[in-house]
Amino acid sequence: MPVSIGVESPLTDEMRELIAELNAALLALTPTEHCYHMSVEEMAGPATSVFVAREEGRAIGCGALRRHPAGIGELKRMFTRPEAQGRGIGGLILERALKRMGRWRSRRAFFGWCWRPVTAIRPPGASMSGPGSFAALPCLTIPRPNIRFFTKSR
Repeated sequence: MPVSIGVESPLTDEMRELIAELNAALLALTPTEHCYHMSVEEMAGPATSVFVAREEGRAIGCGALRRHPAGIGELKRMFTRPEAQGRGIGGLILERALKRMGRWRSRRAFFGWCWRPVTAIRPPGASMSGPGSFAALPCLTIPRPNIRFFTKSR
């Protein structure tokens, strides 16, 4: 089935349902004190673009790109419904987000990922290589032990 990716408002009932699924999945994998969820209202702000993957009209995945000062884009709220995982949907969303970043003239993208989902979702030895490859950041000024941060320069 063909998958389309578009920029949409997160304020629809369907998107609220998808984000609730994302939150439930993250809360099952991430200690509560390390959850930094954006609400759909925050996702609807002018500095954020929300990308939605659809198959046969149904939302099967999403991701957001939040613009920060100094040419930095933060990838947020990346999620693919379990029945659509393993088909490259997240990569398609990432590709669209990086294109948007280029239109913003952003120079660097980053995202944080709880270490448990890395193990749970990606098989051992899987890499984050390819056109959207990111490098792990070795440290931060504010350490968060359960989160790994990744960056990509344009």
